Amino acid sequence: MEKVLVELGFSVNEAKVYLALTELGASSATRISEKSHLHRPNVYESLIKLVEKGLVTNVVRDKVKYFETTDPENIITQI
Repeated sequence: MEKVLVELGFSVNEAKVYLALTELGASSATRISEKSHLHRPNVYESLIKLVEKGLVTNVVRDKVKYFETTDPENIITQI
């Protein structure tokens, strides 16, 4: 699936972060980092780009920012 996302225009890190989020659901950057095996700065960079593309959203709960994917059909919009 990662390869497909890259072919659709995701960077490798964006694809890893997006797939980690789809498996985890709403998660902190730390959990995403652990799941995707990427360093947190790289996770944050990818999350920012995915938020800008409308593929990820975030919410703050108990002073912690949680990220989650938006409707997967938004990927089609990006193509």
